Order: sequence, then C-alpha cells, then structure tokens
Amino acid sequence: MGCFRYQEEVAKVPREGLECLLWDVCKDDHKRIIEGLKNRCLIEYNEKEEYWLQSIIHQEASTRLKNSQDWNMAHNQAADFWTAVIREINTHTEALTVFEAYYHYLAIGDNEKIGEFLCKERNNTWEKDELLGYSLYRLGLFKKIDVIDENILDKIENNYHKVIICTMLARDELFKGNTKTFREYHDKTQEIIKKSLWSDDRQILRIKILKVVSNLYLGFSYIQLWELDQAKIIFNQTLSIIDENLINMSEANFNNAVIEEQSLPIRASYLLKIATVIYIAFTNSSLNNKDTTLSMLEKIDINPTLDYQFNTWGKSLSLLFLSLTYKNIGDIDKAKEYIKKLSEILEQSDYIQLRAKALTSFAELLRIQGKCEEAINNYHLPSIKVLEEIDAKCDLAEAYYQLALTYQKNEDTRKSQEQFEKAITLWREIGAPKQIERVEKAMSSK
Repeated sequence: MGCFRYQEEVAKVPREGLECLLWDVCKDDHKRIIEGLKNRCLIEYNEKEEYWLQSIIHQEASTRLKNSQDWNMAHNQAADFWTAVIREINTHTEALTVFEAYYHYLAIGDNEKIGEFLCKERNNTWEKDELLGYSLYRLGLFKKIDVIDENILDKIENNYHKVIICTMLARDELFKGNTKTFREYHDKTQEIIKKSLWSDDRQILRIKILKVVSNLYLGFSYIQLWELDQAKIIFNQTLSIIDENLINMSEANFNNAVIEEQSLPIRASYLLKIATVIYIAFTNSSLNNKDTTLSMLEKIDINPTLDYQFNTWGKSLSLLFLSLTYKNIGDIDKAKEYIKKLSEILEQSDYIQLRAKALTSFAELLRIQGKCEEAINNYHLPSIKVLEEIDAKCDLAEAYYQLALTYQKNEDTRKSQEQFEKAITLWREIGAPKQIERVEKAMSSK
C-alpha cells in the first residue's frame, strides 16, 4: 500500500483498490488478510470501506516497497485500477481520481503507459470520446495538466500518442495565454504528423482532424495577439485543408447524414468547416470588412452544430465568435440571440473559462445598450474573478479592457484608467504590441 499517494485530493483508496494489490493471493483469502491488517492497526479505514495509511507508516511502507521486487508490479496494478474504476469523467472528483494513475506510471518510468493513459478516451454527459487532458481543462483543473512532464514527448515512442499529447499541451498553453510556448507545441505537432507513417484508418482520420484543430488554435493565437490579418490567413488555409482532406460529401447531403448517423469523422469535418467560416467572418468583422463579413455569414448554417449532441467545446466557441461577429457589424439583436444560446449550453457544462468569456461578451452588449451598471456588476466583475483565479492571461487582459470601456462609457475616468493600465500590463507581459496599441487608442478616444 506504500505505492498510493494519500494526498488531500484522493486521500483514501476503495476496497477494490486495496484488493488489486493482492495479485499473488487467492481471492477467497482477501477478506481474512484485510481484517488482519485492520486488527493490527497497520491500515486506517472507515465505514465506507475506504483505506489509507498514516504518514509514518506510509513512508516506511513506500521505502520497503521500493527496495523490493514488487515496486513495478504494485504501481502497475494501482495505475490500472485507477484507470478502470472511472468510466466517465463528469466531476472534479472523478477527474482527480483517474489522474492518480499518472503518478504511478511516472514512479516506475513507464513512458509508453503514460502515453496510453493520457490518450484514453471516455464518454461523459457532454462529450463523446473525450481525452483526459480535455476533461481536466473542461473542469478547470489546469494545474493537473501542468503536472504532465513537458519532456514526456521525447520519451514516448508511439507517434500517435505524441501527437495527441502535444495538441493537448498546446491547447492548455494557448488558453492560459502563453502564446510562445503554444507555438512551440504547435510546431512540434505539425512536425510529428509530417514525419510519421500512419497505417490505422481510424488513426489517420483522427490525425487529419487534429491537424485542422491545431491550425485553428494557431489562428486563435493570432487573435489573442490582435494580429488579425495573420489570423485570417491561417483560417483561410485551414478551410482549404478541410476541403482537400476531410470533406467527402456535399453540404446539401449533410442533413441526411445527421439523420442516418453517418460516421463521426465526416460529421466532425463538416462541423469544423462551419466553425472555420465563423472564425473567418469574425476576423473580417474585427478588421471592419463588413461586406466580406456579410458574405461569410450567408454561408453559415449553425443548426447542424447546435443539433449535434456532443462537441460542447467547439459548439460554444462557434456561438461565442458568431455573437462577437454580429456585435462587430452592429446587429445587436443577433449577437444577443447567439450569446443567450451559448449561455444555455454552458449552464449544463463545466467549461469555466468559456463561461467567463461569455460573461465578458454579454457585458459588451449591455454596454452598447447603455446598461453600464448591470454590465459591470453582473457580468464584467464575475468574469474577471474567474479569469484571475485560473490565470487565463489573454482572456483576463481582454476582460480588463472591456471593463475599462464600460467605465469609460459610464464616465468614470479613474476606474476606466485603472482597468486600461491592468490590460496593458498583461499584454506587455504576454508580448502583444498590437493589443497595447488597441488599448492606447481606446484610452485616447475620449
């Protein structure tokens, strides 16, 4: 039992976890052995049949185990137990419980098992075949993603696992606002894909989709830095990649495909295409290219995205950027319609960062309508509170900037100045000169 960690987040082990360590004992003897350990006060337990070791005993047990031939076997058994015991990840507790397996594989240096573990897919209430890293992100458990050894990619031989983990780490860095580190992971992802030979059909389709997703994240990174022309180039390139490599059915037939439950890759590629067109429309609207924006919006049918049961993350981003696009071209009613749909979806899920971004966007719409106090108290400040807690730098800087604009419209010069300066400080830290120009221009406009 010295192999378990007994940390605050998973402090106890269920009976099945204890029994998995009795691999060399007949199952009929398990109860007798466990009772013997309890009677000698070697293990602690409660009425729920959960077990743990006191710190001094744990330390001694761990030392003895490490010096025995059972070290690797014990950690493997424990890791397999944690991996199998949770079939769906819907809550923080479930995610933290599953993640215990990582520490066991790390303890014995089994890098291939780490890769296999991080790439295991699970269904949940909102997503189908969700990877562990995405579950952690959805639940706001960013610190757990940070625990993953950044050098693990060089230690894993399975290139399929390397691509998935690299994309996972890139996404985490992007949405924390670490654009430089994100680019490094993005480049590494593309390099692995380019150099690898793929034979498994399912893996080939997954890799093609990951390549598109990785490109979309690259576009997002340029939006974060407000380098909109470059973002537009990336999104247009991504649209070409989708058409050349993924879409193998006409758009007119897509509704029939939904009814007939066509394969996930076809569905995913079509939904990625809708999302990419939305991102192109957003960048054009932010560049004041209204005619091009309207042309792109005419090509968008959001209903297949909304009708799809899963893909909450992609669905939410599409709605967010669609709302922002309509806001940019002055169609406030449409912007409100889509941000409300987004809010309804996020009420049912745990995407903490997206919730905060939606609050900021709702506040923008209220400001435009002259409802500054409501925007500040009910949307701006709650959004900033969440973003400060999770340290999402780019989104936080944007939230400060939008709050400053609302104070500015409300003619509160002092508070407006404070928020503008907070935004500039963060953008300077991130290295986003165009964002600083954007803020300074707004500061001098009134």
